Amino acid sequence: TDQNSWQVEGEKYIREKFPNWENVAPDNYYSNQDAEQAISVGESILSAHPDIDLIICNDSTALPGQCQAAQNKGLNAEKVTITGFASPNSMKQYCNDGILYRWGLWDCGIQGAIGCYLAYYIAAGNDIKVGDKIDIPDIGTVEVMPNSVLDPNADDSDTSSGVVLLPERVVFTKENMNNYDF
Repeated sequence: TDQNSWQVEGEKYIREKFPNWENVAPDNYYSNQDAEQAISVGESILSAHPDIDLIICNDSTALPGQCQAAQNKGLNAEKVTITGFASPNSMKQYCNDGILYRWGLWDCGIQGAIGCYLAYYIAAGNDIKVGDKIDIPDIGTVEVMPNSVLDPNADDSDTSSGVVLLPERVVFTKENMNNYDF
């Protein structure tokens, strides 16, 4: 659901900000968490569209697979821009090799801290419902949002069931990627 929401919001943003861009993969392929599929589909996209300028990978297996596909075809970040979402450790070599410059994901430390704090908060006897704002030390205020922020088809009638979105994504670069170990 989360990676699907990235794609939905990304497409909306691109349509608004870059209306002349063409999506050559309208089916928005995902890797199905299969590294070999990610590489083979990545190579097929590069073969079918040799003049492609930008590839945005929606999931954490597709991004390293697409970078490996580009490397297999002798391409680097000067010839095609590839970005998306993946852990820093899975992408460091591609960044060092000049296949990509920037990519994002959440900071697992912050994600874990939020999860642990919310578990502590509930265990301490606090009730949480959609719409509540909770102050988390050293992180800030988070809001419990309806599940439909991730899946428009979600049933939001039970306000005791919701989701907390991370305050921000981390953008990884050659300069900061070694500050993260996940």
